[in-house]
Amino acid sequence: MYSVQRENEPSIKTSPNYEVLNMTYNVSNKGAINYFSANTSFEMSDQFSKIQSSIDFRKLYPSGRQFAIRMFLGKFLWNNTGTTDYFDFNLNRPNDYLFQYSYLGRSETTGFYSQQFVTAEGGFKSKFEESNSNNYMATINVFMGLWKWVEVYGDLGFLKNKGTKAVGYFDSGIRLNILPDYLELYFPVVSSNGWEISQPNYSSKIRFVLSLRSNSLKNLFTRNWF
Repeated sequence: MYSVQRENEPSIKTSPNYEVLNMTYNVSNKGAINYFSANTSFEMSDQFSKIQSSIDFRKLYPSGRQFAIRMFLGKFLWNNTGTTDYFDFNLNRPNDYLFQYSYLGRSETTGFYSQQFVTAEGGFKSKFEESNSNNYMATINVFMGLWKWVEVYGDLGFLKNKGTKAVGYFDSGIRLNILPDYLELYFPVVSSNGWEISQPNYSSKIRFVLSLRSNSLKNLFTRNWF
């Protein structure tokens, strides 16, 4: 049971206070060669109720190349759509209202910290103006190695809001998978936004994964990079 009570500052727009019951079931076999993880969770509060599942599979080949696929499906059972969108599903940057993700900047919408990528919910690397869903969302994320830690990625997903038709999105690009789950860089190439690599302010579109946990940093110096 999570309970969040925020200080009230009239000059600052804050997210609502809330209590959420979260029940989660996990199955995993996180081997170095074959990696499998599945997660299903049910959440309920006085503002919404939802169920969501994700499956993550990875395989490392003798050549050092990796293939990975991830699938996500989330559905609201009910919600008060007129009060807030804080608990909506999101394609590219989930609202971490259960404080499960290691965001360096939790509230930033622009700048370096806003480019941090967390593998959760939609798992898209490109950003879209209409990326929230208060009904359901289904996505698939695929990665394929080109050479060692240089990979290509592609994402495909659909989301639907209440009272509107379902909308499809896609994106693709290059991932530098230097240290999986700890140090990664994403360079979008083409997406539903068009040719992102040719658009202005491309540097602001680059996403990164960075974990500063001390027990993982030592892996940077023991990994076979080439």
